[in-house]
Amino acid sequence: MERRRECIEALKQLAGSDDSNHDEVVRMRVKDCIEPEASDLRKQLQRLSEDIDAEVGIAPGEDWSYAKVFVQSMLRYMDTEMVDAPKPKAD
Repeated sequence: MERRRECIEALKQLAGSDDSNHDEVVRMRVKDCIEPEASDLRKQLQRLSEDIDAEVGIAPGEDWSYAKVFVQSMLRYMDTEMVDAPKPKAD
């Protein structure tokens, strides 16, 4: 939870800035939020998406659109990979 909160705070700063590397930094921050060794990557991304949704519209001038789209695209990619993944063989 703390790691996600720190990530949201970092994304909040980016949402209020007009940094020319905005997209690249958002991707890096989102990836920093994810614990790669965790088995529940999808759940982590869903929670992060919910946190982003909660922040959208709170402060005027913040642009959360790229972070939102990036997290959603990661979730869609996971869905695609799960559908296309080889199924375990029954013994």
